[in-house]
Parts: sequence; C-alpha cells; structure tokens
Amino acid sequence: MGESHLRGLDLGYNSITDEGVKVLAEGLSDPSSRLKYLRLQGCGLSARACKYLSAAMKRAPKLLELDLSCNDIGDRGLQNLSCGLKDPSCRLEGLRLSQCNIEPQGCAHLASALQENPSFLKYLDLSINPIRDEGAIQLSKKFNLSKLHKLEMNHCELTRLSCGGIGEALGLESSVLWELNLSNNPLSDKGFQLLCEGIRKWATLTQLKVSRCWINAKGCSQLTKVLCSVMQFPQGAMHHLEWSRLQLIELDLSMNCLEDKGGKAIAAGLKKSLIYLRTLK
Repeated sequence: MGESHLRGLDLGYNSITDEGVKVLAEGLSDPSSRLKYLRLQGCGLSARACKYLSAAMKRAPKLLELDLSCNDIGDRGLQNLSCGLKDPSCRLEGLRLSQCNIEPQGCAHLASALQENPSFLKYLDLSINPIRDEGAIQLSKKFNLSKLHKLEMNHCELTRLSCGGIGEALGLESSVLWELNLSNNPLSDKGFQLLCEGIRKWATLTQLKVSRCWINAKGCSQLTKVLCSVMQFPQGAMHHLEWSRLQLIELDLSMNCLEDKGGKAIAAGLKKSLIYLRTLK
C-alpha cells in the first residue's frame, strides 16, 4: 500500500460503534497512515473502543488530535486509553473528552498517564464530566497544567478546592496556559481569589471563562488587582512571547451575582490598567 494522503478524518455523530473503531484502529496502525486528526464524537462508543484506539496510538506517532466527546466511555474507557497515552511513542497534542461520563477515578488514570508522558499534550477538554475536586486535584498534582495551551473544565462539579492547583499552574513563570474555561462550577469568591493570585504572579492568559461560578462583588475586587497588573505590550514586541505575559483579551463573568458593586470594581480596574479587552461578558 502506498502512503496515505489523508490528514484529517471526522466521523462525528455516526453510529460506527466499537466494531467500526476496531477497523479504523487497524488502518491507523498501518505505517503508511499519516492521519493527524481523528474526530469520533457521538459515535456510540464504549470502553472497548478505547482499547482499540490505545493500541493504535502506540503505533501512530503522527496522530496529534483525538476527539471522543459525547461517548459513554467512562472511567474504564479512559483507563484503556491511558495505556496508549503513556507510551513514549504517543505524540498527542489535543484530547477532547467532553461529556464522556468520566469520574474521579478516570481522571486519576489520565493523570498517571500524563505524568509518564507529559511533553506533548497542549489541549485538554474534560468538560461536562463529574470529575469533581478529587479528579482535578489528582490531575494538577501529577501533571504540570502550565504546559497546556488550553484547558476546559466547564461543568465538572469543581469547587474552590480545585482552584489551588490551577492557580499555582497559572502563577508559574514557565506557564503557557492561554485559554482557561472553568464555567458552571461553584468556585465561589474564595476559589476565584486563588485563580486571580496565580494570574497576578505570572499568567499567559488571553481568555478566561468563569461564567456561573458563584462569584460575587468580593471576587471582583480580586479581579481589579489582576486588571491593573496585566501588561500591554507595544506594537512589534509580541514576537517575544516566551519572555513576557500576553494581554487578557476575553473575559466571561456572565451569570454571576456581581451586582453594581462588582461592576464598579471592574470598571475601576479597567480605568487604571493598560489592558484592552476585546470581549467582556
């Protein structure tokens, strides 16, 4: 067989089931395969499909992105998938696992795999999974979240207890975390404060989403300090990204009870800062 020219394959929302994935995995394992992006969201997959994909990932270093969102793979599926993720030959940069019925135990399996093979992953989506604080803390302890470019943990039943590890990752000088989505989690003002403390130390964030996170006016006072500390760089200086913080260009605080007091605090921060938000919700 000659070299394949196919680089991306999107089979989302088709009833291919586990047996279909078994056939795909055989092709993915072929040395002639150059597939970089495989999207299998909403395909009726179970934990068994992850076993096939895990075996293929060990022999498919060209694969950069895998989307398994909206499949009921559960903790067992993520355990199977983690066998491939921790293999040194795996070079996966993007992993989407939104709405996969993953709980803390599954997150622990993922954390252990990333601990063994941490160098390549840049984008992780765990949204709409009940991983809770236990799962998030396992992840932040075993894997350096600051190496990610984008982290989505929307609607994961997280509280302020998860914010400590995430805030620490944001505060690392080596952090390259640009986009963070923690919306629809009851973080409260205390949790938001921990995030803000990390951002103030050293954050590369360009996008922060904390919609419906139980943030009140008190949390906005912490945000004011962040807005005053984010730097705006002169035109032409942005090519030195590895040495400097990026500007925050999108902030989503919608569906929080900020009230007028919180709005005034944000306005005061914007007046004093050098930041130029493009989108403020």
